[in-house]
Amino acid sequence: MDAFKSLHSASRIFKKSGGTHAAALFTLDEKMKFCIEDVGRHNAVDKVIGRGLIEGVNFARSFMISTGRLSADMVIKS
Repeated sequence: MDAFKSLHSASRIFKKSGGTHAAALFTLDEKMKFCIEDVGRHNAVDKVIGRGLIEGVNFARSFMISTGRLSADMVIKS
């Protein structure tokens, strides 16, 4: 549950505007690697995946959470 608190704390743009979604990548021990906010929930998830690929993240040892509802296509591509 600490991961959800971390995501909420890291959502700085949302706190100012109330108009963004956030997605974040965590290690299995719930340490946040990074958080990305965007006006679109799909975009936030895509950007987390893209940054993880660029940084060479081991996705098998990570998990992602998002503030937006997850559609089937978002789950499949994640």
